[in-house]
Parts: sequence; C-alpha cells; structure tokens
Amino acid sequence: MLSRRTSCIGWSARRWIAAAGSSWPATRISRITALPRCIHGWRSSAPCLPTSTRICACSRISHADCGCVTTSCRLVAADADTWLVLGASAALARAFARRAADKGARLLLAGRDTADLADAAADLRTRFAADVDVIAFDATAPETHGAVATRLAGEKRPNVMLAFATMPAQREMEHDPGLAAATLNANLAGAAAILLHLLPVLESRRGARVVIVGSVAGDRGRRRNYVYGASKAGLHALASGCRSRLHRAGVSVTLVKAGPFDSAMTFTRTGLRGVVTVERVADDCWRAAQRRRSVVYSPAAWRWIMWAVKAIPEPLFKRLDI
Repeated sequence: MLSRRTSCIGWSARRWIAAAGSSWPATRISRITALPRCIHGWRSSAPCLPTSTRICACSRISHADCGCVTTSCRLVAADADTWLVLGASAALARAFARRAADKGARLLLAGRDTADLADAAADLRTRFAADVDVIAFDATAPETHGAVATRLAGEKRPNVMLAFATMPAQREMEHDPGLAAATLNANLAGAAAILLHLLPVLESRRGARVVIVGSVAGDRGRRRNYVYGASKAGLHALASGCRSRLHRAGVSVTLVKAGPFDSAMTFTRTGLRGVVTVERVADDCWRAAQRRRSVVYSPAAWRWIMWAVKAIPEPLFKRLDI
C-alpha cells in the first residue's frame, strides 16, 4: 500500500509498468515520462502501482474498485497544464476544452451559467477522465473577476483561453444604441478587465499560454457589422498590448482571427459564406497555442481574403454593400 507521508521518486512510465508487472498498454501513457506522485498526492519510496495512478470517470482512484471500462481511465501528470476557459459555454470554448482534456490538461470552466457548465464538466470527466472545476464568471460583472484570478493563481502551469463574445444583429444595435454599448462592454471592456486581473498571475509563471479569439470582422469596419467589428478591432489591439507586456515573462499571447463558424452567433444569420465547423477552429486555436504563434487566421484562407479587403481604396470600399 502507498503511504501518504513518505517521499516519492519519479520513475519513467515504462520502468514502473515493468516493475509492477502490469499489462496496461504503453500507448496510454506515452506522453508521460515521469510520475513524481500519484493522482491523490500520495507519496511512496517505491513507484506507484498502476491502480494508484489511474483516475476514472467515476472519480475513484482504483480502476479495479470502480469496475469501469478501461477506456474511461487515464493517467494524469502531476505537473499537467491548467487551462482557464473564459466563456466556457460557447461552442468554440467547449470544443477547445475537449482538445485540452484529451491532451491530459486540467480545466477551469468559467462562465455565467454554472449549471450548464457543471453538465459540461461532467461530460468531460466521463469522456476523458479529466480534472475539471467550474467557476462563476461574468465579463460584464467586474466583481467576479478577482475570484477567477485568485483561483488561477493556485495553479502551477496556468494558461488562458478567452472565447466569450456577443454579436447582435447590426440593425438591432442601430435601433437600440444601448444594445450596441452592451456589446462593446462585453466584448472589449469585459475582456480588458479580466485580462488585467490575470496578467500578474501569468507574468509569475514562465511558459504560460494565452489564446484570445478575435474575428476577421475586426480587420476593417464594414456596413453589415461595424459595431461588432469595432469591439473586435479593440480586442485585437488589446491582445497586441498584452503580448508586448508578457513577452519578457516568457508568456505567449495568440490572437486567433476567426471567420464565420457554426455556433449560436451564426445560427440565425443568412448570407454567410465559408462557414466552417467549430471543431476546425478549435483545432486551429490549439495548434497555434502549442506553437506560440502571435496571430493566426482560422481558416487560414481568411488571411488572404482580408488582405484583399483591406487593400480596397476607401472611396470604393464605402460604396460596397459588404
């Protein structure tokens, strides 16, 4: 049996599998090279046995005890990345969370609808045996931001995914300027407020990653969505400033300028072209974060489309119905 008190020596995954005589497939733990401690923090002078280093969807530490299917068990590294997902109820945020959970990361799902997030967390635990917590967060309620920063500060390897946004129809905002102000407040002011709370935490953790979801709408103001585009243009400038501040601390800030993708914001929109799946954009976000890219377009073809749009002279551009 393992002791909760004695010190532990991390063995390579292959070595402790051989020592324990386990038939657990090596491919399940190929990403983990050392296990300095088991899931519950127990420590031992001997390597942890496989049954003490698996975490199951039912939250029991022993695969033999819970009787769950083998595919619901997973090995979790003690120093795994933690991803704080802001606006975790959004379709893109959910898809990104699934990517992170599949890679063995811990997750902090932050959003307004905590009941919905609790269901999402349960789904991630069942699918990936992920370590998931839920945090109440509202971009337009600054009083919730401090608690989010405090929770992230307790993580060893924190990372941030900012995915919240609101996009009312341009015509609705033109008839209700208050709605336009609320859009700017959520998409830009709310993002600035939470990031300013989180920057000191990230600066103290070298190697952290930040992903900010922007939009191609922010590259140039267009007649059909200039208020939403203005909020995203401001967010792009905010991302650039955060990148400059965090660069010296070894923290990367990736801005993903997304084109239209299948989500609640685009569900009722007509006339949209080039709509892609949310999974494709989530894959681009994850890949760009791992490569520590500064700015990417998703899909990549939008880089050239927006290059052409920005190259149109203003006397001509203002006559276009786009």
